[in-house]
Amino acid sequence: MTMTMTMTMTKFTGRVRLLRARYVVVDELIPMLMWYAAAVAIAGAFAAVFTDVRILIGGAVGAAVSCGNFFALGYVGQRALRKRNERAARGLIKQSYVLRYLAMVLALFIPLTLGISNVIAELVPLSVPRLYYFYKYVLKKAPPLEVIAATGTAQQVNNESNDEPE
Repeated sequence: MTMTMTMTMTKFTGRVRLLRARYVVVDELIPMLMWYAAAVAIAGAFAAVFTDVRILIGGAVGAAVSCGNFFALGYVGQRALRKRNERAARGLIKQSYVLRYLAMVLALFIPLTLGISNVIAELVPLSVPRLYYFYKYVLKKAPPLEVIAATGTAQQVNNESNDEPE
């Protein structure tokens, strides 16, 4: 590795550490990026089969919009938890909901009206967070966040319940 590449990687990992320290949502978003990449790769495969680059562009737009929505949701949720007044926190969440969905509709609609995107390819990556959490909490049986918060670590939690006396 050259010195320039090493310095670039060090800067990148330093920025990721800074983001993780400042925004809790980044800890959830980083493992989910693999799922977004898979959605774009699937769109790329369909684009190659059907020889239509609009499918690939639609997958990339949908993944970017979904990733941005997830980050905004986590960021606003984190800000709402810091509010001392419950009414102010609820107002922030409601305002965020309206603005996030308006931004999502605009970000998905503009490429469609320009004719550079495919509607189905845009909508498929929007389901990535649901698929990720289904995999994480149902199929892998990861402990819920409440259990991790109560015990301190995920390693102390036993997923199998032993209700029957031996």
